[in-house]
Amino acid sequence: MPSKGITLYVGVDASTKRDRAAVVSVYRDSDKKLALGPKRFWQPTPDDPLDLEETIEKYLLELAGGYRIGEVLYDPFQFHRSAATLQKSGLKLTEFPQTVPNLTAMSQNLYDLIEFGI
Repeated sequence: MPSKGITLYVGVDASTKRDRAAVVSVYRDSDKKLALGPKRFWQPTPDDPLDLEETIEKYLLELAGGYRIGEVLYDPFQFHRSAATLQKSGLKLTEFPQTVPNLTAMSQNLYDLIEFGI
């Protein structure tokens, strides 16, 4: 795990019944390169749906208790209520809808990071 003194930038992809849900963080390491930080995944099912409050929200609060959180990006489709609740606790959350333009920009950014070792 990275040092507790670093700042994490976090992405949330919430799903309650079918797709895997995830919280993934990144940070800049001592060489100023992007590095993978703490992460967690959940696999809900229609018969055992994910409780966002007891899983993703709880994990984000745990991260905030141990690290500085620069920003949390999330798709508001299933996470709007959770985001509103977490903002009241002091976390900075920013909507990042999974639209074609946003996913294209994100994919290009990821490609550039890998290709050029940024």
